Parts: sequence; C-alpha cells; structure tokens
Amino acid sequence: MDPLKVKLNEIIDFDTTAGKKAAWHKDEILSLEEKYQIDFPKDYISYLEKYGNDYLDPSYKCIPEETPPDFNKFEFELDSIFGLHPDVNNLIEQIKSYQGIIPEHVFPIADLPGGDLVCMDKKTGSVYFWFHDREGNKMSKVFDSFREFILGFTKVEDQTSNTEIVEITFENGLDAFLRNFSPQNGLKKRRGDFDD
Repeated sequence: MDPLKVKLNEIIDFDTTAGKKAAWHKDEILSLEEKYQIDFPKDYISYLEKYGNDYLDPSYKCIPEETPPDFNKFEFELDSIFGLHPDVNNLIEQIKSYQGIIPEHVFPIADLPGGDLVCMDKKTGSVYFWFHDREGNKMSKVFDSFREFILGFTKVEDQTSNTEIVEITFENGLDAFLRNFSPQNGLKKRRGDFDD
C-alpha cells in the first residue's frame, strides 16, 4: 500500500470528518488548476479526489525537514487540511480569502493554530509555512513536496508529569507561618502580616 495513503489514514481524525466521503472527479480538480493557474502535483490531486477538509488527530505533529529560521519550535500542530467539500475548510474559499495577503506564487492548503498557514508553491509543489505575525519574510520552506509534508507527521506521545505530593519543610519557622495563613485555615492576609 502507498505510504502516503497509510499516513493519511493515520493522521486524519475520521470522527470529525465523518460524512465527507464524496469523491471528486479529476476533471473538476483540473478545472481549478486552470482557473487559479496552479500545477497540482499528482499526490495532491489524489488527496483532493479521495480526501479533503480533514481535521487532524492532535496526537500527530508535523516535523519539518527544514526548521523555519529563527524559530524555537521543531514540531507543529495542524488544525486541518483543506479540500473541496463546502465547509469552512474549503480550498477554493481559502484561496479567495488569502488573495493579496499571502505571496502570489503560493496558495493555502492547511492551517496551523493561531492564523498561520501551510501553503504550496503553484509551480514547484514545495510546501511552506506562512506566519502572519513574523516580521520581514513570513514564508519558510519546510518540505519539497506534498508527499514529504504528509509523511513528515509523527505521533507525539503525551508528556506526563509527576503528580506525586512533595512535602517541603522551610527553616526558621516559615513552614509553620505559611501553614497558619493558608486558605485551608480560613485566614485572610491582614495588612502588616508580611511586613518586616
């Protein structure tokens, strides 16, 4: 089985995308190419034909091949990948919404939380992150293709924290003082209680 299809079936949250199984004919997709002057890569056409408007499983993060410069994050959560179904994640509506906002050589294919986008180059198929609040160059190339972008998702285990109760003892009576003025004792801070 194609690794791209396997990965899509892993990362898509099918509980939130239920009911969107209608297939799109390749001719409809090719007419979009012509209208918006985009050369859709073969893998992306396949995605649009069989998937689309998909919310992603939050336990999967996108880990770019090239970390965006001046960025301290190495993994990114995505909300959804746009498609052709008529809802808020409709590719055509997203293209229209971002005309004149994002660079002309790209179009939006997915969104990151907080108003940032994943974009694809209209000619090369390279994938970029577009950060709306970054100064200067808001675009960072992160993958060479749609296939690499999808295969760049990795399941990230929840980080658990140690929730053991830890007892701390303070010296010089501070421990007793804090216990006396804790909310459990029903005492309220009075003016001068903590003055030297």
